[in-house]
Amino acid sequence: MKKIIWLFIVIGLLLVIAIGTRVYMDKNESVNMKSNQNLLIKQEQLALYIARNYERVKEIEFENAYEVKKTGTWHVSAIINKSNILKITLEESRSPRNPRIGYNPDDFQLIEKIEPDDADLSKIKVIYLEEDNDSR
Repeated sequence: MKKIIWLFIVIGLLLVIAIGTRVYMDKNESVNMKSNQNLLIKQEQLALYIARNYERVKEIEFENAYEVKKTGTWHVSAIINKSNILKITLEESRSPRNPRIGYNPDDFQLIEKIEPDDADLSKIKVIYLEEDNDSR
């Protein structure tokens, strides 16, 4: 009789663990999908910013991106026309039209437009990040 009671207790615990694991994994997958959607939106906003603010942009390849969860700040690296590297910081409090841009002036050869225009991405090849990125 005691063996049967212990068997039911063990089976019950295993069921609770299995259900808890399933709920946790489903929630984690939902958070990752939302994070990936946010990343795609940020990349699209930055690609438009680059196209509208720099001359002769033919290709934009996003190389690295991550979000600092505590501050809501995104850090993104992009290679423009295969040779110009931009380091971009998007802060939650700033507009996507006004990111912080960093680059090495010795290597960066794009010319900034005097006034941003309303360019779109139709003639620019944009290579987005597809893999999951770590959040810090």
